[in-house]
Amino acid sequence: MNNKILIVDDDLLSLRVTSVLLRSKGYEIQTIDNCTGVFDAIANFQPGLIILDAQLPDGDGRVICDQLKTSDLTQHIGIIICSGLSDLEVCYEQQGPPDLVLQKPFDINLFLHKISEMLPVAA
Repeated sequence: MNNKILIVDDDLLSLRVTSVLLRSKGYEIQTIDNCTGVFDAIANFQPGLIILDAQLPDGDGRVICDQLKTSDLTQHIGIIICSGLSDLEVCYEQQGPPDLVLQKPFDINLFLHKISEMLPVAA
């Protein structure tokens, strides 16, 4: 089973903290800080789950989510959108909705629980 998680976030501190936390739970982690590298990272790393910030400096994570969830090649990958935006719930209404939306700051125990439900390999 795939225990790989791709984290896409432009907040470098958030990337580091989340990576360390998830690695300690047994997940294999790759991080990127922009939209530009998302599709190459997916092709090369082949994650089972993507944690995706909604607002990135070079694009919109919600658009990336829609593209991934409407493609036959990537629709099976779990996606969690995390952001400080207040209107994230509308993501569930888009054509390719995420599997989960979490508003930052979120409860770390809830975050870990949801990840273990979506990607139970290291739970």
